[in-house]
Amino acid sequence: MPESDLDRVLNQPVLLGGFADLFAASLEGEDLAEWRDGTLGRLAPLLGEPGCAEPLARAAGVLAGLGEGAEAVSTLNVSHVRLFSGFGGPRGHAAPYESLYRGEGTRLFGEPAAEMAVLLAANGLAVARDCAEAPDHLAVELLALAALLQAGAPGAPGAPDAAGLRARLAGWVPDFAAACAVCDELGFYAAVAAGLEAFLRLGGAAGVSPST
Repeated sequence: MPESDLDRVLNQPVLLGGFADLFAASLEGEDLAEWRDGTLGRLAPLLGEPGCAEPLARAAGVLAGLGEGAEAVSTLNVSHVRLFSGFGGPRGHAAPYESLYRGEGTRLFGEPAAEMAVLLAANGLAVARDCAEAPDHLAVELLALAALLQAGAPGAPGAPDAAGLRARLAGWVPDFAAACAVCDELGFYAAVAAGLEAFLRLGGAAGVSPST
C-alpha cells in the first residue's frame, strides 16, 4: 500500500499501541472480550488490510475457542508467561527482546538494548520507572515508534527518526514471529506476531507518517 493511502486509512500510533499491549501483558476483561468476539479492539482497522487480516482473525479464533470466564483468562496468561518470560513450555520460549534476534542473539541486554537506550534518550523518551523491561523489549520499541510518529520525528538533531525505528523493528520482528510460530502451543501470540510482521511491511522500508 502506498504511504499516502496508508496514512489516510490507518491511525498508526493507535495500532502500534494495540500491538504493544498484547506483548506487554496478557489480555483480560473487556480487552479479552473484544478479541474473543472478533472485533479486535484497537487493531480492528487491520481486518481490512491484506496480510494482516488472516493472522489476526486466526488469533481471535483461538480466543473464541477458549470460551469465557476465569479459565480462559488463566489459559492465556499461562501462555504469555511461558512464551515471553523465559520459563518456556515444551517447545521453548520466544522472549520479545531485540537482543535475542540480532548479533550473537544469546543474551539479554545486548548491544540492541544499549542502542535503544540511546535512541530513547535522544528523543526525550524513557522506559517508565515502574516498568522492569529492557529498552529493547518489543512493547517498548513499538510504543517508542508510536511516540515518534505522534511527535512528527526526527526529534533531536542526529536522533533516529520514525522511519529508522520502523526499519529496525522490521529487521528483527520476522525472526521473533518465526520463534513464536515454533514455540507458541496455544497459537494466539504466534498469530498476533505474524499480524505485526505484516503490519510493519505495510508502510515499506521508508516508514510512514501518523494519521491526521
